[in-house]
This record gives sequence, C-alpha cells and structure tokens, in this order.
Amino acid sequence: MNGRPKPSVLFVCTGNAGRSQMAQTLFRELVGGEAHVESAGVAPWGRLHPMAVKLMGERGIGLEGQHPKPVSEVMDRAFDFVVTLGDPARARLSKGPFTSAYWMHWDIPDPADADGTPGSEAAFRTAAGAIEARLPGLREQVRRLGRLSAYAGQPGIATGIWYPGRFIPAEHLPLVQKAGFRAIELNLYKGRDHFDWENTAAVHDLQKVAQDLGILIWSIHAPDLGSIAAADPAERQRQTDVMRTCLDLADRLGARAIPSHALLLGPFEQDPEGCEARIAAFLEDLAGEAEGNPAQVAFENPGYACAPAARSVPVLHRLDGASRAAYGFVLDTGHANIDGDLTEIGAHVRDHLISLHLNDNDGRKDAHLAPGEGSVDWAAVRDVLRTGGYRGVTLYEIEGNGQDPGERMRTTMEGHRRYFAEA
Repeated sequence: MNGRPKPSVLFVCTGNAGRSQMAQTLFRELVGGEAHVESAGVAPWGRLHPMAVKLMGERGIGLEGQHPKPVSEVMDRAFDFVVTLGDPARARLSKGPFTSAYWMHWDIPDPADADGTPGSEAAFRTAAGAIEARLPGLREQVRRLGRLSAYAGQPGIATGIWYPGRFIPAEHLPLVQKAGFRAIELNLYKGRDHFDWENTAAVHDLQKVAQDLGILIWSIHAPDLGSIAAADPAERQRQTDVMRTCLDLADRLGARAIPSHALLLGPFEQDPEGCEARIAAFLEDLAGEAEGNPAQVAFENPGYACAPAARSVPVLHRLDGASRAAYGFVLDTGHANIDGDLTEIGAHVRDHLISLHLNDNDGRKDAHLAPGEGSVDWAAVRDVLRTGGYRGVTLYEIEGNGQDPGERMRTTMEGHRRYFAEA
C-alpha cells in the first residue's frame, strides 16, 4: 500500500463465535497487509465456537488471542466495508455508526444451529466453504473501491446545480474541486439530457475525471420512470429495471447510495392494499441483487402533499421490515421543512440513514437553496444527524435558480462552513 492508510473491513454475524471469526481470519490470510480486518457480533457469545477453532487449525491458522466482541466495541472506528453474515446481523445492525462504509450481506446460515446434532461439523464446513468462495470477490472490491471512510464528513454537491444544462465531467468536476467539495451526487433524476447514463463513453469519462481529481461519486439519484406501486406491470417493470441499472452503475463508479422516490409514488388513496403488496414485492425482488452490491438504495422523504402512506414515518416503517443491507433512507431537509416532520424523522432514522439531500427553502415551496437562504432549522438538522450517528458525506442538493453555478457553490460552501464544518 506504499505507506498509505489501508482500507478496513468489518464482518458481523450474530455471536462472533463462528462465521464472522472465520471470515476475519481467512480474509486476513488472503489480503495480507492490504487491509485491516475485524469482526464483531450483534449478540456475542462468551467464547469462540470449538468447531471454528478446529477448522481454522486445519488450515494452519491459530485463533489464539481472538474472542467474541460486541459491535459496540468497534462502533467508534471508521470502516470502509461492512459485511453481515446471516439474518440476525442484517436485521439488527444500525447504519448510523457505519454510514461511511460500503455494505454487503452474505446469506450464510448460522452453523451453530446444528450444535448437538450429527450434522454439526458438516454445517461448519459448509459455512466455511461459502465464506471462502466469496472472499476473492470481496478482495477485488476492496482493491477497486478503496477507502470510502476518507470522505466521512466531507462536503459534496449534486450535479443538478448545472441543470437544466448538461453535466460535463471534464468541465465541471474541476470547478467542484476548486470550490472545496470532495464528492458529488450524479443526478439521473434530471434525465438523460443532463447526463446520459446509457452512454458508455460518458460514464467512462466521468469515472476517469473523478479518479484523476480525487472526487468521490458518493451517490447516484435514480430517475422516476414509473411507479413500483402502480397497477400496470409494465410501469412497475420500467422502474425496477432503471433501479437495477443504477445498482450496476453505482458498483462501477463506487457510489455508496442510490437516492430514490420509489416509495413515494403510487395510487395510495385509490388502492392502498394493492400498493402495499406491490411495494413489498418490489423490496423483496430487488433485495438479493442489492445485498451483493456495495451501494444501497436510499428512499427519500416527501416534500409535497401526499397520501398518509407516502409520508416520512410510514416510509421509515417500511424500511424496518426490509433488508438493511439493501435499503436505507436519505434525508431531504428542504422536504422536511415543507412537511414540518424533521423531529418525527429524527425519532426513527438511526437504523436507516445513509445519505443526505441538504437544501433550504421558505417552508412552502421546494427551492433547493443553499443553507441559510431559507427557514430550515440547521441546528435541528445537526441534532438529527448526531442522533442518527451519521458519518457520511455532507451532500448538498442545490439548484442554480438562474445564477452562476460557481457562485451557487461558493454560497453553499459558506453555509457548510457556518453550520457543519465545526459541528
């Protein structure tokens, strides 16, 4: 690593006595000094499982000095990758302390469930084999994606600041860097006239320019091409397909989050039960693909009059029952200012917050102003982020409003320094 800080990886299972310990041990052997590797459990045992010790011993690896530990013991560390193993870890691990990490889930059942049966050793050998089969792919991702945590707390800007014009990476990313921003959100919501995500050359150009400048593509705002709650199967499929496209693009570009309006759109008043069933089917259908992707889909809070089922707290409640390795929440402060529900969001957000759309307005109309140009209570926003444990990029979703984008970025950075740089 030429003296540079190393990426860090955390494996989490239930007891930190078997699966995550074996994953930690085997991955350390595989990557050598390329990465820091730790493990923890959401309900740690008092000792290592003897079968895990036996299997690692067969590979010539002793586990002396290792012991099960709770996630709370590592929550103050900055990890770049978090891998959950098994459903309890996926369901119970809060996102807040690990916002600045790529998340993945490996569906490997707990071999300790077979304790006391003739199949106990076979269950552990199966689990160890499943872990070993996944580790080379994880090593490739660690090498390719690098240290996401290096951008924790850094300011970022959405490319919509150039809308209605086209976002041109070679022209605009040097301006982003000059203004002091270290990350961007690629806004596909503004359409292909803003950035043509189906143009391979355009995507390659963005990737190269961003890498050369050290600009992180933190998030990719998904377009609305339909409603996943719509009764029309073709409309649902159109939106599902574009979400899959965003996941593929996020993996290629190293994005952490995919903000989406997908839980806000649908005939909620006319067909509430049908909408709920179709949303549940969508979340289940996409989860497997999203869990293997370093990025997570981040559902947004509304900023306009909508059915009760599309309000912020119901959206967060849906996430309570969905895969935490696949899905999260993006807080739009302008939307919360219009709805007046920032306090309600803050009470539910810790387990789900993975990204931000920071912007200001007068409380009546969505304007995407710089912080301090409207009536958003930024001290209250800071409290919500603190409660949620948020450690990711401080991402601003600002629009030009007919002004020079360079001036808008300067105003946004002034607001960032005023409200967040010393928070």
